[in-house]
Formats: sequence, C-alpha cells, structure tokens
Amino acid sequence: MGTALTELQAGHTYPALAEAYGRLLANLLLGHNGHPPGVVAVTSVEEGDGATTTAVNLAKTIASSGARCLLVDGNLRRPELHRLFDVDPRPGLADLLADPTTMGYAIRITSVENLDLVAAGESAWPPQRLIDPRHLQRCFAELRQRYPYVVIDTPAVRRYPEALTFARTADGVLLVIPGHGSSRQAQREAYMLLERVDANVLGAVLNRVPQRP
Repeated sequence: MGTALTELQAGHTYPALAEAYGRLLANLLLGHNGHPPGVVAVTSVEEGDGATTTAVNLAKTIASSGARCLLVDGNLRRPELHRLFDVDPRPGLADLLADPTTMGYAIRITSVENLDLVAAGESAWPPQRLIDPRHLQRCFAELRQRYPYVVIDTPAVRRYPEALTFARTADGVLLVIPGHGSSRQAQREAYMLLERVDANVLGAVLNRVPQRP
C-alpha cells in the first residue's frame, strides 16, 4: 500500500493548485526507485469526490513536464472528458475494447501540448462486461508502446465493479478522498476493496481540503 498523501485545498489559486499537482507528480515519479508507474488509474471513494478533476490535472501536469501523456475516460457510465475537451464521445475506450483496430481513430490530439485523449465511447455491452481484464491488458500493452504515461479516470470504487478491474490492471492507482463528506468507514471499505484485488495503491489525494487560516 502506498503512503503518499497529497492535499488539494478548496479555493486554491492557480499557482498554488499547480504546485499541489506538481508535488503529486513528484511523489509518483520519484517515489518508486526510478521506475514510475506508466499506467495510473484515478478512482474515488464515492461519486463526486473529484476523481475526474484529479485525473485531468495530473495528466496536464505530466504533459507540462515535457512527457507525452494519454488521458483515458474509463467512466463509461457517466463520461465527462469528451465534454471537457469538446470532442465527440466516440470512437473511444468502449469501441477500442470491443475492436482493437479502432486504436488510431480513438486517440485524439488535444489543445494541450503533449496531451492526447481517449474518450469513453459507446457500446451496447454493459461496462462490467466490456471492461474485462484480458481486454484491458491487451489495450494497455499497446498504449504503453505509444505513451510513457497513461492516466485513466475511473468510476467510484465502492459503487462500480469495473473500477476494481482498472485498478488491478493498471500499474498503480490513486484514491481520491474528499476533505469532508466521506466517512472513515467508507474510506476503509474503499482501501479494502482495492487490497482485495491486489491493486498497487500509490497513495491518496485528499481533495477539497478547507484552507488553513
């Protein structure tokens, strides 16, 4: 289990927020003996805890460091990234998992230098059936050849089983915990679920922490 904890305070100014994500990136890159995780899944205890915001800003921070990064929308139930980046939702991850030949079409160039995007896509299959470990392993193997870093926005770990599949298949997982509104019991359950599938928990991101006076 990882022990790194990064706080993202509510009401951050942009420089302070950039510094907070810079610390998060440093923890990821420097805290693993020179072998940083290439594929990182970002999940949360509950919906609305800030996993999407954390995934987007982490990916942008990696890209701003000069490394090529791919941001993937793994939340097939409530996708957001295609709206944030103003692209079509498909082809995307769902299409890619169903048909690997769509890889070249699913990857979109964004306006952020060094940052590309795979939206969620659409499929007639339910997410828990489509997001199969074998499909993900095949997909991640190809993405690793294209990008040194892949950041995946995934759904809440306590609510949707596919979040655990992402966590188990990725090189590591970040758990986003809100500064308020999430019980200690819920947080413990989230960690236990991740441990149960042998996920490599890199650490926790404490989100929306009230600013200290």
